[in-house]
Amino acid sequence: MTVKRIFVKPLMGLVIRDPDSRFMKIPSEGKWVISSKYWIRREQEGSISISNGETNETKAELKVDSTEPRKYKKRTIKTEMNKGGE
Repeated sequence: MTVKRIFVKPLMGLVIRDPDSRFMKIPSEGKWVISSKYWIRREQEGSISISNGETNETKAELKVDSTEPRKYKKRTIKTEMNKGGE
């Protein structure tokens, strides 16, 4: 079974939330999501537009620069030894 992905974009400045990502807001530029009945209902009520995302804009946005290293925040773990215990 293959998973069908669709590109959803909110209409008219509406705030639409994604149930698969802890109900985070869908950006006004749109987002790739897994197709489900939820998205079909949102399209039928007129809240979003669904497309295959094959525009020049989205192709450019999907390009990822893998040469830039990821930046992680350095974390330290405090233990009894780090506190200067005897």
